[in-house]
Amino acid sequence: MTANERDSALRFLLSAIIKTKEEHPQLVRKQATDEDVNVYLAHLMFAIALPEYHEMADPYLSKHSSDIMDWVKGTEDRTVRYFIYKVNADHLLMHTSLFQDLVGKSKRKILFQSSEEHYQALAAQYYAEAAKYHQQMNRKKTGIALVLEKMAADFKYYQRIIELVREDYFTFVQTFRDKHFNSLVTEINLYEKENFYDKKMDEFLSAFYEWNEAQNDAMRAKVAQLAADLKRMNPDFQFQFPRRNNAA
Repeated sequence: MTANERDSALRFLLSAIIKTKEEHPQLVRKQATDEDVNVYLAHLMFAIALPEYHEMADPYLSKHSSDIMDWVKGTEDRTVRYFIYKVNADHLLMHTSLFQDLVGKSKRKILFQSSEEHYQALAAQYYAEAAKYHQQMNRKKTGIALVLEKMAADFKYYQRIIELVREDYFTFVQTFRDKHFNSLVTEINLYEKENFYDKKMDEFLSAFYEWNEAQNDAMRAKVAQLAADLKRMNPDFQFQFPRRNNAA
């Protein structure tokens, strides 16, 4: 896989997360910033599609919390303890939301017999422990520790986001496994172009409104520049300043 393919895949997954939030107003939280968690979730969903991730993580995964505790107690290495807690928290997140093969989520044969609430609480606990050990490893509060703390504090919220991203994710996986990255890159580029055009149009409309109210030269220049930008992006875009009786 090339770096460009990897970056394209991550952008696709990150865009899917952002799109999901935009399409579900109940997921928008004005008082919270979690762009860092969005990036973490995109990287996690990408990683679990890779065989090398499972080669690294699977030996440390267990459905039994007693196994986790035994493994943690069996090592003094904080890095290993961090990794054990993190991969098990990630595993529970993915299997209670993306794969939905835990209790009450699927008609397929369930993997585990505990309740979903049990796994939600367990995953939150694992994320909190992983955050603690990551901070100890680095002797300071780190960006990843902050992300893991957010995951621990609001696990159900992020679980719900992943549930809603499922369709986009499995579309990505099919494309990924078939190695049809050209179509994936094209789709991403189209999405980014359309998204950028919409934002530029919003900026233009806001500027035009301000100019229409204030009628100052600086705002007129800004409107003209934004109109030129939109024209380059879309040749069909047309704009002329309206004539006014008091115009110079």
